[in-house]
Amino acid sequence: MTAPGVTELRNLLIGPIPAPGQPVFRNYTELPRRLPTAVWRAVRVISVLTYAALVGGLFISPAGALFAFFKIIVPLLPIVFFVTPGMWRNICPLAAVNQAPRVLGFTRALTPPDWMRRHSFVIALGLSSVSPVPGSPSSTPAAGRRGSCWP
Repeated sequence: MTAPGVTELRNLLIGPIPAPGQPVFRNYTELPRRLPTAVWRAVRVISVLTYAALVGGLFISPAGALFAFFKIIVPLLPIVFFVTPGMWRNICPLAAVNQAPRVLGFTRALTPPDWMRRHSFVIALGLSSVSPVPGSPSSTPAAGRRGSCWP
């Protein structure tokens, strides 16, 4: 028998103990939502526009954009990662652009063939070993072994 309030405190700190047959860690889609989906979508749009403005600012005013990135954004990101790790997953501009076709409904949602899923690691390793590394001697057209990044 537990004292009143102990169960509530334990549930607050470590979460409820799942019933037999239930997963210990729920999928992120099963977690309770604290903000409506529309708010997260608006924040994602703002993060993508901010990212695009930062990239555009690198061409217009490189010093100002570099200052904003390295003196404001980079110092704040570790704090965001530590204090609210789930927030960055929801507002990351690169993740938002990656999910845009699915969210906007124009994805083909194709499943790769079985052979590609089985050999995806080897395919990725092979492609990365033959891709040129910018600035390396092998990435220049005059290089004898064009495209190879291995010595």
